[in-house]
Amino acid sequence: MLCVALAAHFFVLCAPASAQSDPSIESILHKSMAAQDRINLRGIQTEIIPRHDSGFDTITRRIVRRSDGRSLAICVDTDGRNGTVYQDDGKWTRNFDPFTRVCSITRSVSRIADGRSAERVVRRILSNYRVRLIGTEMFSGRSCYILALDPKDPFSHPLDVRIDVATGATISRTEYQRRGGSTISLNFFTSISFPRQIADSELASKFPPGTRKIQTSLSLPFRSVEPLRRKVGFEICLPNSMPAGFQFESCEIVRLNDTPTACLRFSDGLAAINIFESRTAEGFTLTPGIIAKTLPRGEAIAMCQVGRTSCAVMGPRLMEGVVMIAKALDTDSARNKMESLSRTFGVPIASVIDLRNQGLGLDHIAALLEIRAQTGRTMKTLMVMHQDGWGWDLIAQRLRVDVHRISDKIRPYQSR
Repeated sequence: MLCVALAAHFFVLCAPASAQSDPSIESILHKSMAAQDRINLRGIQTEIIPRHDSGFDTITRRIVRRSDGRSLAICVDTDGRNGTVYQDDGKWTRNFDPFTRVCSITRSVSRIADGRSAERVVRRILSNYRVRLIGTEMFSGRSCYILALDPKDPFSHPLDVRIDVATGATISRTEYQRRGGSTISLNFFTSISFPRQIADSELASKFPPGTRKIQTSLSLPFRSVEPLRRKVGFEICLPNSMPAGFQFESCEIVRLNDTPTACLRFSDGLAAINIFESRTAEGFTLTPGIIAKTLPRGEAIAMCQVGRTSCAVMGPRLMEGVVMIAKALDTDSARNKMESLSRTFGVPIASVIDLRNQGLGLDHIAALLEIRAQTGRTMKTLMVMHQDGWGWDLIAQRLRVDVHRISDKIRPYQSR
């Protein structure tokens, strides 16, 4: 509650202001997406994270970000994290811990490359969240739109964001527990500016002698599961179905606890769920069931074993939500249901497997096959729409297919 009180005190200092004419939510989201690669930014950002003991952790960062994707964030005046550095050159992110003198190197998060990519993300957000424009107010000296985003998935967290009217930059973000409304994390700029130019020297950071570098990204990202399966040499377990709105984004090999690990990434446009999988060591005693726990910042993790594959599902969800995904990692059930799809829709099992390797859940495959049967559209056409951010329900609406009828058809293939 102290975290909320601090936030409220900060907001009191920011006088509300009303906009003369409110733009559309879609246009605000588009401006926010465009801000990722169109603006230079310099500022001080504070993050407040409540703890289970009713206290809170505070992290303050000095941030510089340039429109070409390069950025530097250094922790200052922070509870036990002073000197931590996050440096991104647009291709690689270096995370330096001054206490262990370890620099972890990971692949940079992919940026929104063009207008079509922005359209895709905005479409998915509007499909998967109930978005409201609350109004405008002054925050950190900037006029901001206030958006409230309530995920349709009951296990995901609602959030509020303040988006700078002039630039589209996110000035603050607050995430809440759905049950009870308590704050999970609060992230805001206390000062911010948008300079015309940022010199290379502002984005440079030298790590001290003796720094140990650990490369955690061990492969290029794959858009299909099959090349990942060939690289790692063990069975990759895909969820039979994901929470509504979450789609497969990519997969890669990462180093986790010094072990090469397959990482599968799913997203609903804002939130991301990662599934980490590794080969269980020979002679290791298999643990039955699912072990789950909550993590800081509203995340949760669920761990299980499927055959000789160890799996961990992690993301910003209630613990029940990650357990549900872990239960869907059932390869025996998946084989039976894929054979059922092949028989029901009269398609070769190889075609079902190909769609599966593209990360689609069995329910999503069933929906697309039913839409194909009712409209005569090719799967190639439907998959292009899917890759452009259209969920099966939006594709059905666009092609004038009865969504309720499809819902009945796909129910046997859902795991939620």
